[in-house]
Amino acid sequence: MYLNKIKEKIETMDINDFIAIIKRLTSNEIDELYTQLKQDCEVKNINCDYFKALKDEINRRKSYKIRP
Repeated sequence: MYLNKIKEKIETMDINDFIAIIKRLTSNEIDELYTQLKQDCEVKNINCDYFKALKDEINRRKSYKIRP
């Protein structure tokens, strides 16, 4: 439900606001949003900048988990 609101407003949202929001999401929410945005970007060719920002956040989180 929260993710649907993000997805509805994404096209009018500033990329920096989007990044601030995704930093507060849980891993499950990030995974769900990733799936939705990936489909939008690959199939409809929309929201690709937001998809890239989300991928960067996922990679950032993974890099924290890898460090000893």
